[in-house]
Amino acid sequence: MNGPNLRIYWVARCLLKLGLIAIFSLALGAYAQSNHSVHSFIAAPALARNPESGWVLSFSGSWFHVRDTSDHTTPNDAVSFGGFYSQNRQWGLSLPFMFYGKNRSHAITGEVYAADTWFNGFGVGKGFEGESFLRYDTRMFLMRIQYMKRMRDWFFVGAKWWGEHQDVSSADDRWQTLNGHRGGWLSGPAAVAMMDTRDDIIWTTSGHMAECSFQRHASWTGSDYTFNRLRLDLRKFIPFGHASTWGTQLFFDDVRGDVPFYQLPGVAAARRGRGYYEGRYRDQSLLMLQSEVRLHFHPRWSWTCFAHASLLAQTPKEWFDEEMVAGAGTGLRYHFGARCVNTVRFDVAIPFASDAWTFAPNRAVKFYVSLGEAF
Repeated sequence: MNGPNLRIYWVARCLLKLGLIAIFSLALGAYAQSNHSVHSFIAAPALARNPESGWVLSFSGSWFHVRDTSDHTTPNDAVSFGGFYSQNRQWGLSLPFMFYGKNRSHAITGEVYAADTWFNGFGVGKGFEGESFLRYDTRMFLMRIQYMKRMRDWFFVGAKWWGEHQDVSSADDRWQTLNGHRGGWLSGPAAVAMMDTRDDIIWTTSGHMAECSFQRHASWTGSDYTFNRLRLDLRKFIPFGHASTWGTQLFFDDVRGDVPFYQLPGVAAARRGRGYYEGRYRDQSLLMLQSEVRLHFHPRWSWTCFAHASLLAQTPKEWFDEEMVAGAGTGLRYHFGARCVNTVRFDVAIPFASDAWTFAPNRAVKFYVSLGEAF
């Protein structure tokens, strides 16, 4: 960019003030509404692994406001802090938070995040195939906040704001051909609507969720790029046997306009598209279906098998003209508890796309160690 975008600082100050006021008010309300509340603080180191970073040593701490046990559907309020340093000399710091009114009447969630890291970039579409890839470095700052209000027993509406700055660079000759190679600010509001009948947000065993959001990035919102994003997230959970669950997610993500490459919908992450390097496949329109069977064989342990398939193209009309990207795997879960620190995931995933094996045949099988369920 030619210079600093000063609009973002004004936007950030306003959002920060409003967010702090709302968080403080909601936290006081949650405390007053729960006569049997318990406050606890949990801090612990953790070791994780993902294909992009290798082994990651992290330290995190969380303050929990444990709710009245009669309200089983509302998660605990929490403010956390965390940091990590990876085998590949990457680091990050985060400050996530979530506050809920009684019976999820209101909810404020969000995160402040900063990192100095790098990724393998693979470009877009057919132009970057097989062994074609490039590495790029990024220093990033992210701030997101979302407010949701319960309108009926199962219906919620709200809004969110996403602000992000990336300072990106690469030594690869093709770097200048990618839109977004200069980095810059992303900032924009979104309207959100959701239907949710899940029995528990964090540890779901039954129910369904449907969320739709529309986000706008433009100069008037403090963004250096102008584009729209439409997302649809559908989830269904069916219990069976003794404490076992079959979960399915259908995820749609579509962007239109001047989109930096690192904001294009993509396959490959610990939560969507296990089995591929993050960003291995990107394009403007994504449709992903993933399904997972979670079999509990012990109060603290469960076994999981999962599979996913994705269609990527410039437009939904061209989905079936491109090769399907699919993968499958299995894993173990260790459950600390349904209400606080929830689950540690140990997953192994295999990609089905032939060029995933061409790119790195000795590393085609991916291993993950992470917190929380994939969806």
